[in-house]
Amino acid sequence: MVGRYPFREGAPTGGVQSVAEVLSDSLARTGLVEMHCVTLMPEIAKPEFRQTAAGVNVHILPAGKRFGPTTGFFLDRLKLRAKAVKIKPDLVHVQAAAGPYARALLERGWPSLLSIHGLFFRDMEFEPSVRKFSTLLAAKYERDALRRARHVAILNNYTLSSLQEFLVRAEIRYIDNPIDDSFFGVENREEEGRVLVPALIWRLKGHRFLLEAVADLIAEGRQLTVCCAGGVTDYGYYAELQQLVADKGLSDYVRFEGNVSRQQMLDQYARCSIVVLPSLVENAPLVVSEGMAAGKPVVATAVGGIPEMIDDGRTGFVVPKENSDALAEAIRKLLDSKELRSQIGTEAKKAAEARYKPEVAARKTLDYYYSILSKT
Repeated sequence: MVGRYPFREGAPTGGVQSVAEVLSDSLARTGLVEMHCVTLMPEIAKPEFRQTAAGVNVHILPAGKRFGPTTGFFLDRLKLRAKAVKIKPDLVHVQAAAGPYARALLERGWPSLLSIHGLFFRDMEFEPSVRKFSTLLAAKYERDALRRARHVAILNNYTLSSLQEFLVRAEIRYIDNPIDDSFFGVENREEEGRVLVPALIWRLKGHRFLLEAVADLIAEGRQLTVCCAGGVTDYGYYAELQQLVADKGLSDYVRFEGNVSRQQMLDQYARCSIVVLPSLVENAPLVVSEGMAAGKPVVATAVGGIPEMIDDGRTGFVVPKENSDALAEAIRKLLDSKELRSQIGTEAKKAAEARYKPEVAARKTLDYYYSILSKT
């Protein structure tokens, strides 16, 4: 498996890293495959190796720090291919189409499987500020990888409809992203009125619309504590949010927690009464799966694959994007009824157990591996 992977065991710093770690560990535990994960890290000067408790062999290679996309990730591709030659895999599983991994190893001499997570070139349509020469090149490489792929795992119909014009050669299967088992064991220590927003501080995450909804709810006399758990990737937007908090008089009600560890996030899920994701763009956000697994009602916007994750009114609430009134109404319903929160949380947990358990993803992935290998 090649792609983003945590530098330290149990400490992923993004969705793709989390999925790669959970899936590879679950595959290794089956005893049916010898798992190797290869990743690039700019923070190291020489290759490192470790083995996880589940038996995954992790190969960490130093990444190039400059001119990656402009050279077609030339140096990184050489390192990745050299490592693959040494490992001699039966199959290469590439996590994400963007970046050097697919360019180096997808359909490059080994049977391969591409798992699609985010849609980088689609995100660029909603965030013009990232349209630099290097990111335009990266988007081109992503499209090239999609056209080259022969076997693809996708998360939802949204992905398929977005990419169908590029996946001209591919056999496609649906495999949900797994989440760590710890999220299914979260103890419910709900604090009344505590709302968790597990998202990066980034314009596409839509915090502004939630803050406007919170201001309306506070004006009604409701007691709320809003915890925004996620690092800052757009400091200009962060400044706008802080100004909005000040202008609306929300300083006593809204907290920006910054980056949090997995253990801290588990604590956040345990203590919250509602999880809210007000994004403008998404594919299949792990935080929705995690909130459901923790038995919490999730309120999220009807973007990307979210409507395929939440059964509106039964396992959570789906609201229109950029609509603070709709957000406020969904939160209001849940604040007003502990029974409703419990009912939706229970149904959400059942749905999550059926879809997002690591062993479910491992079984489907192994089936796809065997199918691919049977054709070579």
